[in-house]
Amino acid sequence: MTKKKMKQCTYCRKMKSTAGGFHKEAKSSDGLQSRCKPCNVKARTTGEYTVTEFIEIDGKEIEVKQCKSCAEKFPLDSYYRNGRGGFKPICK
Repeated sequence: MTKKKMKQCTYCRKMKSTAGGFHKEAKSSDGLQSRCKPCNVKARTTGEYTVTEFIEIDGKEIEVKQCKSCAEKFPLDSYYRNGRGGFKPICK
């Protein structure tokens, strides 16, 4: 009987299976990267290397971000987009 190993992504904070859920990393203690594959792709393409948080609203998981000015957490639609596909650090 094989036990399914799980690991928490440091980016989205979700528990995911280690079998195919994470890229390999020779330098880490478990041999896997700390971010899951989808989060790793997102961080590489948008240049975002901050921790992502989610809240549940009406049964849907909504990504939130903390404003650098007021320190409140808002959904991403409360922020202006920047040219690299990410979001500005200060809310609207």
